Amino acid sequence: MGSGTIDILQVINKKPVLSKCISLPVGILTCIDDIQKYFRMQYNMELDDYSIQEVLQLRTGDLPEELAAATQELIREYTKKVLAELEQKGINLRFQKCLFCGGGSLVFKNYGDLKGENIIFNTDIHANAKGFEWLCRGMER
Repeated sequence: MGSGTIDILQVINKKPVLSKCISLPVGILTCIDDIQKYFRMQYNMELDDYSIQEVLQLRTGDLPEELAAATQELIREYTKKVLAELEQKGINLRFQKCLFCGGGSLVFKNYGDLKGENIIFNTDIHANAKGFEWLCRGMER
């Protein structure tokens, strides 16, 4: 779960199924852009990236309560849209084991309505890079 895309790798019997890999162009920057557009339209104001990042991480910072609440609701709507899109792509989050990793996973952990033992979060912002590094080392061997 990255800033620009959400990349999905399906694993069956401990092996990646490359034919089922997909990349959705709805990363966290999409959420931030939507929030900024909303504030321009609704409040005729610019909400800076830092303030949005604070709310994404469950900190409201210096935002007035009304603006923080509106931002939180927009984040919840974003997670609902993305989760619905995953379901449309055949990813059943109710029954399949699912690992959300990368910095964007924190947003889904905090704001997505995801429950169950099959849902795992690795919120390390470097998780994706560490995974690619691990793969590259394996390829070197």
